[in-house]
Order: sequence, then structure tokens, then C-alpha cells
Amino acid sequence: MAYEHNQTEQRVLRCPKCQKDFEAKVWVVVDLDTPQVMDLLYRGELHSLTCPACGDKRSWSFSFLVFMPLPEEEKFWFVPAALATTDQKAADMQHLTQYVEQFHRATGREGPIVLHVTTPAQLHKNLEIAMDARENVRDSFAGVQETLNTVIQGDPNGYLKQHPELLDQAAKALDQTIAEAEAEGDRSETIQAFKRMRDILRNHQGK
Repeated sequence: MAYEHNQTEQRVLRCPKCQKDFEAKVWVVVDLDTPQVMDLLYRGELHSLTCPACGDKRSWSFSFLVFMPLPEEEKFWFVPAALATTDQKAADMQHLTQYVEQFHRATGREGPIVLHVTTPAQLHKNLEIAMDARENVRDSFAGVQETLNTVIQGDPNGYLKQHPELLDQAAKALDQTIAEAEAEGDRSETIQAFKRMRDILRNHQGK
């Protein structure tokens, strides 16, 4: 059975402005390996909702899980709502555990369910590091791609064999980005993806 890492729930909310109820889609599990979701989190728009009755638009705060598909293991991080009480955090964690149970059943995992806890502020800090790293790598590859587009004439593989320094340049750019992010304590899936990209580039150098 396939498991969708991005999960939402339909909930009934009460508009703080007009006091009317409305239904809205609320994220309960987000996958950091999904760029669109990562962008929403970074901009603080994951739960930007508009009341259909009065048009009031604001960012709401809900507890949710962050799925991090790291190479050594998949992790779920619990991010509590900004103003949640201790009791509310416990209730939200218990409710959201069902989605981790679904993941365990779908993937045949055994053993106890572990939820790592973070805070909205720490999550945003990690996202800033990951977004900066992603932009740095994007700029590096854009430069390499521009060079390739200029000089390659119908035989990219042949050209790369003659000019392996281009692959080395991209791999070194990734190394620098990874080192800077890890120095800040970032171990996100974005950094793991950069490592896989770097390894692919280096493996291709010898072909």
C-alpha cells in the first residue's frame, strides 16, 4: 500500500473577525522532500486561510508533523501550534500519531513509534539554512548549464568526457554548500539530496 507523506484534514474553523464557521483544509503531515510544501513553510503560508464569509485572511497555527526521509531512517518531527498549552500539545501529538502508524503499516516497519519534537522557531531556522543552500546549488548549476549550452553541440556526453572539470566544479560547489549547512547543524533531506547529487557527479567523472 502506498503512503502519501503529505496529508491534510478537513476541519471546521471559526473566523476570529466575523465569528462564522467555515471548512478548511489543514496540513497535518508535510514532506520536506516536496519543494512546494517547503516553500509554503518557509514563507509562513502553510496555513494561510481566508474566511469565505468576510474575506478575512490570516495565518493560522496548527500542530503538524514534518516527515524527513533521511538516508539512515525516516523521521517524523512534531511541530506544536505556537500557542498550544501542554495539554493541547499532548492531545495533538496523540492525534497525529495515527499518521505515523499508517506509515509503519504501509512500509512494514516494526518497533515503537518515535516522534521527535521541535519548535516552529527552530523549524524555520532549519528551513532558512536549507533554502539558502538550495539557492546556492541552483546558482552553481545554472552557471554550469550555461557553459554547457554554449559549447556543447549535439554530444553532451562526449564533451563532458573531454572536460571533466565541469563536473568537478559542480561537485565542489555542492561540497561547499553541504559543509556550510552542516556547520549550522542542518541534517535535512535537502542536504542528503545534495550529497547524492555530488556523488552522482563524481561517479560520472570516471566514466
